[in-house]
Amino acid sequence: MDGQDSLLRIHLGKLAEKLRSQKVSKPLSAYVLGRYHHDQPICLPEVREQVSDVLDLKWSTIHAAKGLEADYVFLVNVVEATYGIPSKIADDSTLWIAMPEGENYPFAEERRLFYVALTRAKRLVTIYSDANSRSEFVAELERQGSSVEVRFEGGYVKERRDCPNCEIGVLIIKRSRYGEFLGCSRFPKCDYKEDLPKPQRAPRSVKRRRRKA
Repeated sequence: MDGQDSLLRIHLGKLAEKLRSQKVSKPLSAYVLGRYHHDQPICLPEVREQVSDVLDLKWSTIHAAKGLEADYVFLVNVVEATYGIPSKIADDSTLWIAMPEGENYPFAEERRLFYVALTRAKRLVTIYSDANSRSEFVAELERQGSSVEVRFEGGYVKERRDCPNCEIGVLIIKRSRYGEFLGCSRFPKCDYKEDLPKPQRAPRSVKRRRRKA
């Protein structure tokens, strides 16, 4: 998550400069949210001090942020991983006691948590993901044409193709002993692959021998 840490530092610095130029009368509220306590960015204490004149920056897990609001929300580590969003850790069985019947579709509680995070911001919410392991929730937002701002660690390019098989991963160049090919970033969960177009060879010039007189 080092890349996301750097992105967050840069983004908060630019936001602070913008607010200073606007000469805000008091610091605006901001939350950095994560699924787990260990998602808290390493840079946060340092950045909090640097932007304290224009941003009241706080950290919270999404669970603890229920009922809270802030002008800006930054949601980190929204990636396809065991401890990502959605979390792949089995839900605590006690959660299901309070949940309505019929909610046995995948990640029902995780989906609710995600949308809790998205609705905490009064001005802007920004999601931090990874170019090669974006969360399926991020993929859904993109398919829906959502205006939520997503920043990608790893240089995400919009023209990069979604995997046509799972519609969550993206196609990235991979290498095998037979050469390069396109494969899904979610492998081995999705084993889709396709050949790269073969480069066309330049036509060989043919030298003609001069006939001896």
